[in-house]
Amino acid sequence: LTGLALTAGAYDLKNPALTPVDFDKTPVHKDIRLIRNGQPQFAIIADMHREYRKNSESSIAVAVKELQLTIRKSTGKEVEVFTSDFYTEALKKYAYVVVIGDNPVSRKYVDVKKLKQEGFEIVTFDKGIVIAGTDKNIATNEKAQILFAYIFAPVVAEEAAE
Repeated sequence: LTGLALTAGAYDLKNPALTPVDFDKTPVHKDIRLIRNGQPQFAIIADMHREYRKNSESSIAVAVKELQLTIRKSTGKEVEVFTSDFYTEALKKYAYVVVIGDNPVSRKYVDVKKLKQEGFEIVTFDKGIVIAGTDKNIATNEKAQILFAYIFAPVVAEEAAE
């Protein structure tokens, strides 16, 4: 996640043309190593079935696919996806989880209802990372793809290369 912080530092985050960015105090816990020796050490937690769009794929599904694609390209390995109902089982099998979207697990760390329109929050905790946001007014899933393709996924890919 150091790469994420360094990437954010390269831009003027107060630019009015950008979605406003706020930084909270960094949680205190041990380092989260999503990739170790070329092997994913995490599962994805996402409730894609709860988000329905008539004419497009859900933003959660797009985000999950983008993260899986990045890991596959970086390590040659697949990342397993669990619904939030199987969070405990995922942690029995993997050291960490990446929780995507609004679901019972992410709600322990992010209150999506308090986020600004088109806002998102990335929070770390001792067992992984939560990425949740609101995009109820977005007609396409393009913003979710951009979030993963240009912000989060390169950080994971960088970790896989180490």
